[in-house]
Amino acid sequence: MEEACMNGVFLLLETDDGLVLKSQFFQNGQSPINDNVRLKIQMSHVKGKEFSTINTSKDTVLYSRLHEFREGKKHVKIIVGVELAKGDNPDDFKKFIIDACAQLPEYLSKSQAELDSIITAMFASHSATGGEKPAEVSSDLFTRLKERAKVLMNEGKSQEAIDLLDKAKTVPGTLMKLIEKGAKLIKQQKIDEAQKAYSEAIELALSIQEGDMAAKLQDDLKRASERPKL
Repeated sequence: MEEACMNGVFLLLETDDGLVLKSQFFQNGQSPINDNVRLKIQMSHVKGKEFSTINTSKDTVLYSRLHEFREGKKHVKIIVGVELAKGDNPDDFKKFIIDACAQLPEYLSKSQAELDSIITAMFASHSATGGEKPAEVSSDLFTRLKERAKVLMNEGKSQEAIDLLDKAKTVPGTLMKLIEKGAKLIKQQKIDEAQKAYSEAIELALSIQEGDMAAKLQDDLKRASERPKL
């Protein structure tokens, strides 16, 4: 059975003119949020109903939460939601939505770029996005970086999380290529070139605080350096 995965996340703010879409991120670039859908979401939360689900024309489900809080003397209402495939269990995403509702209020007054960045980071910290599946070490590293970013988000270190997630998009694949290149060069007895590849990989691992990986690569580099050239 495949793991449930959300397609996107959105943030709505209740105003005197109705619900306003404050920010959104959908991995396929196709937002299901339009005027009609906003009205359906608003109606689904009548009488303060906290959690709600509605169907979309894309044959998906929008699962959302109404969150009310006070900002000084002002009463504020936001709705945070995710888009799921039909058949996915909304309860699997309840904690994600509750956490997002707790973190997002402080960003409502920030710039649009910063708000969009935090929404994107929240999505990426929960879902493994991207096309090709990274192989072996790359996949494990991507997972570790994603989990570290999630911890940073929970600690309120949003910018550090965003930076780490940006690195997660490229560093695992680059590291894998360098390691494979180094191993291949060792087999070809091209020790000097192998040392260069491993040195680059070590530097890259240290840049993302992967000390254990850097130490292992350092051992590999040492063994390669000690191997006599034929």
